[in-house]
Amino acid sequence: MTPTEAGQPGPRDRGSIAVEVVLVAPLLVALLVLVAGFGRIAHTRGQVDGAAADAARAASLQRDPGQAQRSGEDAARSYLGTGCRSLDVSIDTAGFRPGGTVRADVRCVASLAGLGLSGFGGSHTFTASATAPLDTYRSR
Repeated sequence: MTPTEAGQPGPRDRGSIAVEVVLVAPLLVALLVLVAGFGRIAHTRGQVDGAAADAARAASLQRDPGQAQRSGEDAARSYLGTGCRSLDVSIDTAGFRPGGTVRADVRCVASLAGLGLSGFGGSHTFTASATAPLDTYRSR
């Protein structure tokens, strides 16, 4: 029985695993970096969606449009913290009446500088909108 038939590497097979590892390892690292990049983007998108919902809800609980504007903006800024390079919050109070709605639009420019190796370098703009109903039986 030869060494190859016994399950042992023959003379031409020596070192082939090292070559395979050298070829496959960079691909696996690149894949991990890419997955991390997509994960960070998905997380930031979820945060911006949550900030818009929080802003709309906070605005809907107020008694007048001026307070709704301030409360909605404060809620979005508090929710996102320092996660955005620039943050724009717009509260639409045109339907601010009993049984109406209030709408919050959030625009966040987030830095993706730490993901440069994966092709996500620079920054990306995330936007989200949310609408919250106002209580039909509310009083001013």
